[in-house]
Amino acid sequence: MQFRLNGFTLNRLKPYTSWEEIYPETIRLWRLYVEFAKPTVVVRLAARYINQLELPLPVINLRNYFIAPPQVPESLPQTLRAYLTRVVIHEPSLEHSAIVTQSFEPNPTDKEHAAILLDIDAFKSVALKPVEHEEIDRVLNDLHRFKNDVFFGSITQRASKLFE
Repeated sequence: MQFRLNGFTLNRLKPYTSWEEIYPETIRLWRLYVEFAKPTVVVRLAARYINQLELPLPVINLRNYFIAPPQVPESLPQTLRAYLTRVVIHEPSLEHSAIVTQSFEPNPTDKEHAAILLDIDAFKSVALKPVEHEEIDRVLNDLHRFKNDVFFGSITQRASKLFE
């Protein structure tokens, strides 16, 4: 966790758990932060997940794993050494946005897998009092659902089996 004068962040590294397990701890720590730092306004709420997909090499076609992988013009060699894509998706009915980043850099120590990152930062700009717990709770849970929609909308069935 990070307590800063301008914000609060909770990160979870491996072993990963569920939203249902980490969220109550997040709220408990948030309330400690509010008590300690005494922020006057909340301007951004977010649920960010950085997923690492370990794809077995050779990866012949990224479309087997991603709905919208990077595209290389057909006239060029099709072997990717690395890539980075970033889009910002907006859901106007809820005023939610998500920064979706896909990236790949080869790992010289792992010759059997390609580790591709799917980073989803679902967020909403707000103007809330830090003690508006019910509204903060509602927005964060909505953001978690939105993040899941983005995640499962970005990968194929074959990729989802990597997380079972």
